[in-house]
Amino acid sequence: KHKRKSSRMSSAGGTRVRLVCIDERRACNVNIGLAGIKLSVAEIVEAVTSLDGEVLGSDALNRLVKIFPTADELKKLRRHKDNGNLDKAEAFFFAVLKTPQPHAHLQILLLMSEFPNRVSSILDRLKTVLEACKILRSSVSIQAVLRVILHAGNQMNAGRAVGGAVGFNLQTLQTLRSVKGQDRKTSLLHVIVKHINATVPEHAEAFLSDLQPVINAERVDPRCLSQDIAFVSSNLGFLKECLKMMTSAPKKAKQFHISAQSTWKDVLEIRGETVSEFEKTLEYFDTTAVEPEDWKEFFNLWSRFSIDYSDVRDQIFKQAKAAERRQIKSPKGKKISRGKKRRSIIGVGGSPPQKVKMDLRV
Repeated sequence: KHKRKSSRMSSAGGTRVRLVCIDERRACNVNIGLAGIKLSVAEIVEAVTSLDGEVLGSDALNRLVKIFPTADELKKLRRHKDNGNLDKAEAFFFAVLKTPQPHAHLQILLLMSEFPNRVSSILDRLKTVLEACKILRSSVSIQAVLRVILHAGNQMNAGRAVGGAVGFNLQTLQTLRSVKGQDRKTSLLHVIVKHINATVPEHAEAFLSDLQPVINAERVDPRCLSQDIAFVSSNLGFLKECLKMMTSAPKKAKQFHISAQSTWKDVLEIRGETVSEFEKTLEYFDTTAVEPEDWKEFFNLWSRFSIDYSDVRDQIFKQAKAAERRQIKSPKGKKISRGKKRRSIIGVGGSPPQKVKMDLRV
């Protein structure tokens, strides 16, 4: 429907300015946006036409996208003449109307402005996952801890069908803290951490340090990453079509398209490498049930185990400090009662209850 013509006082004085194609609310929003850009109408239009993102800046460009005239508004504007006595919002609209293919220019300018940050964000996330995959397969400390876990499981399951295993399901990592000894306080994970501290202390801290890239990778949402990659690919396709349709495509847009295509090719190669490395990691740990790019669940398993391991390590440290304080406070020459000594699974801690089974896989 046609909006009624309206009039209001101009900011310059008492002259009434007629709004010929937009209502006062829209004009008010456009004027507020223009005031925030801090450039004249001529400078704004020139920046869009010449694809000069440096003149506008990212904040001004985001404001401009919100107030830029729609195709409908420009169509209505063609029925009227610029009589020089216009509201600033409509003066801006008339200036845009005189620009060839203004929406294509604005979209290209927006793409040019956003492309570096989007690519940087995508690359950072891909490299985070890539690093996590490589360190899981190469870390000596992670391998040492897994060997201790396997040894503990085989000790517990000695004489059973699942004993003598050469490997175990990674889901077992989530059960270690829940398997308790006869005191119902000491878990199998307590025993494992104590054994690591006693036999391979050089790996006790390095294990958690090596897991940090894995924890970082767990925060990368694969679906969100895929959407961002698809969005950039779509934008580059749009840019290609725009350049084909434009009667005189700006040289700056053509140069950007060539550069962006080359950069994006490198990004897609790194994405392919990341997917390949993740598949190798799944195969390495014999965890083939996970989708090729759905690494969140896989890394989350390691992240939760890291938290459990760190908590138990801190508990053991506090218990050791408390024992030292009791030793210092005890009367000279008097032995401190430590209770009845219990048998250990692998030399330390309390013994497990009978008939405990772990999910091990040969």
